Amino acid sequence: MKIQRLAIALIAINLVLLVLLVLVSAQARSTRAQSVSETIRGRVLELVDERGVVRARLGVKTPSSVPSSSTCLIRTGSIA
Repeated sequence: MKIQRLAIALIAINLVLLVLLVLVSAQARSTRAQSVSETIRGRVLELVDERGVVRARLGVKTPSSVPSSSTCLIRTGSIA
């Protein structure tokens, strides 16, 4: 009888630990999902087809004569 009680106690402890582990894991996943940045930063965005040909390109060019201004340049079609 002592062995059965010990086995039941160990099962109960394992179940409690399992529930705690699942709760902590779910909380960690939700915290990780909230900390995702909403901004992607880069210099150029290119759309490339399956053959590797650039079909569209979006970039910001800064003229060398006026450093504070910038121009958004959008090119579409076959870009060489």
